[in-house]
Amino acid sequence: MKENLDKLRAVEPDAKKWLEREPYECWSRSYFDASTKCEHVTNNFSKSFNNLIVKIRDKPLNKMVEMLNLMQMTLMYERKLKPTREIGPPPLLRLAGRLRTLRRREAYEVNGVVRQPRRCNKCQAFGYNNITCKGQPVEKPSMGR
Repeated sequence: MKENLDKLRAVEPDAKKWLEREPYECWSRSYFDASTKCEHVTNNFSKSFNNLIVKIRDKPLNKMVEMLNLMQMTLMYERKLKPTREIGPPPLLRLAGRLRTLRRREAYEVNGVVRQPRRCNKCQAFGYNNITCKGQPVEKPSMGR
């Protein structure tokens, strides 16, 4: 690198003085941080930009700047109008065939089986059991013994 700076001093002495005042990290590629290089991002940007200005490249400078400005404003306006993602309910996914509807079951039904309401052992009334019974006990009929 020193040899190249000496060659530069022979051609342009002020340029060598200016480069020596600036830190090497600012202008020498050998001192650049290797972890911050993103050539593919820069390359994609430059390709995209070149593709954008193909139509206006051959125009005079003032006309080219005006057309580029118009193209950028149009692009920003269209991107603002178009949502980045669809807003709305998720798609309805239904299986083939008729849907089964479930009815509300009554309190005495369990898993589709109809059960007889409970009968109290003391008073033989329906709807509760002997723990909560407040009625009069009834004699059980004998089975013939």
